[in-house]
Amino acid sequence: MADEKTFEQRRQQVIDDEKKRNEQAEADRKTREQADQQRRKEARDVPLVPDAAGNVMVEAFMGPYRGNRLTMTAADGQAAINNHWARNPGQIEYEHEPLDDAGRIAALDASKAWAQVQWDAANGTNEEDIGTPLGNKKRNVTPEPAGGYVTKTAEPTKR
Repeated sequence: MADEKTFEQRRQQVIDDEKKRNEQAEADRKTREQADQQRRKEARDVPLVPDAAGNVMVEAFMGPYRGNRLTMTAADGQAAINNHWARNPGQIEYEHEPLDDAGRIAALDASKAWAQVQWDAANGTNEEDIGTPLGNKKRNVTPEPAGGYVTKTAEPTKR
């Protein structure tokens, strides 16, 4: 009978120890989870820092510049992030809620629109120039006076 009590006491002790270990493991897991949430929050809250010229760097993850870091004005950078086609490269982790099809299409269109504006600015074209081969520019097609036309490769004729 004494052995049965000792056995029951040891069994109860093992059960109690197991409960304590499980409680400690659960407490450790919650602590790690809270620390991870705090770290993610701090990583999300990294602001865009403009340089001396007022430009910021963003990382495009959608559109024609996907996978590249782009330097743009602070307003354009914030708009790119808000339109879901770029992220702040200063963020260690970037978590984003999944977009539906309409959201993805809108983000892709926004990135393409920004890229087109940059392309047009680099080529010196304006919006009114788009659609016609010469834009809205008029060519002067009036003839030169007789003998006034000189080719680029020939010397002018002497008269």
